[in-house]
Amino acid sequence: MARILLYHWNELNDKLLTENLQALGHEVFLMDKKPVNYDIDGDFSMAMMMKIHQNRLSMCISFNYIPVIASICGAVGIPYVSWVYDSPNLTLFSKTVYLESNFIFTFDRKVLADLRARGIKHSYHMPLAVDSAYFEEIAEKRAWKRQEVSFVGSLYTNQFNYFDNIAEWNGEAREECLKAIEKQKFSYGKDEIRESLPAEAVQKLVDAADLKLGIKYEEEAADMAAMALQKKVTVEERRELLTAIAQEFALTVYTDSDTSGFPDLQNGGRVDYLTEMPAVFANSRINLNITLRSIESGIPLRALDILACGGFLLSNYQPELAEYFEEGKELALFYDKEDCLDKIRYYLTHEARREAIARAGQKKVKEQFSYAKKLKEMLAITEENSKA
Repeated sequence: MARILLYHWNELNDKLLTENLQALGHEVFLMDKKPVNYDIDGDFSMAMMMKIHQNRLSMCISFNYIPVIASICGAVGIPYVSWVYDSPNLTLFSKTVYLESNFIFTFDRKVLADLRARGIKHSYHMPLAVDSAYFEEIAEKRAWKRQEVSFVGSLYTNQFNYFDNIAEWNGEAREECLKAIEKQKFSYGKDEIRESLPAEAVQKLVDAADLKLGIKYEEEAADMAAMALQKKVTVEERRELLTAIAQEFALTVYTDSDTSGFPDLQNGGRVDYLTEMPAVFANSRINLNITLRSIESGIPLRALDILACGGFLLSNYQPELAEYFEEGKELALFYDKEDCLDKIRYYLTHEARREAIARAGQKKVKEQFSYAKKLKEMLAITEENSKA
């Protein structure tokens, strides 16, 4: 069994990742010192190298890709396993991704295609995982008020809405961006933004929003522009969809976003991922997933979390959700705003079918999306290709 350095940065699932690696028999050594700079940090590098050498560690694992860790692992000659679960994960544009010691696993096939197009040798597809047993236990123990329709997530009424935060930007380029946003809204499985946005508008958006990563990165302007517009599409879709749902159904949104512009919904406040969220999902008749639009193909963690808790999932169409799960038997998918409303009406009045779908979805997640299964697959791929 491996002696593994697990770098964690207070991400949602660091505790679950640690426990599941240990359950597989690996020795896990934690490090949570934060680098001052994600590219070059002498103090951080020295601390990590000492930890690796003193404990004779054979591998490093982290959620998402951290360039300074990649450089350290390349220098000491051990594999760096990066399990990417955020989108966008902008550090994937770092020039360090070409290091032979990297093993980059991403949950989104579109991101994988981009990595391979750049010639990243050790890049692989790996859906995310959940600890169903843990979530079930919390859901059973934690009392929670029964809800009709629930949504857990951000409305991005803050600084992360890049497009709306561009000051004094008007003219033809902005109008082209607004047209692309409108085309992409509620259009799933198709990249309307990259297909319709003129190159001149792309460059003007990147310049206006200062979406440049620096000389240690090799991002494309089109990708950076798409990132900003995808966030704006997410903002608009969530606003329109939640507003429409709240006008007809009892909707509770669990968020720390400002919901003063949503008079019909109830704001349940932010819920803790490990201790409260499972109870929300288990006690909601319908759980909504409205995917962040920068996740172009992959299964969002939120969707797997809902299913793992035994909750009924109603999600927008995602290519990989439709690939891995059977619609109408393990989850429900909607394809536009009206379809979402129709399916809420239907499933609120067909309780037996809704509950059967929730049970089937939970069974699929237990069988195919456990940490044990995904970690075994990743470590086997890493071991096999480290020897190549």
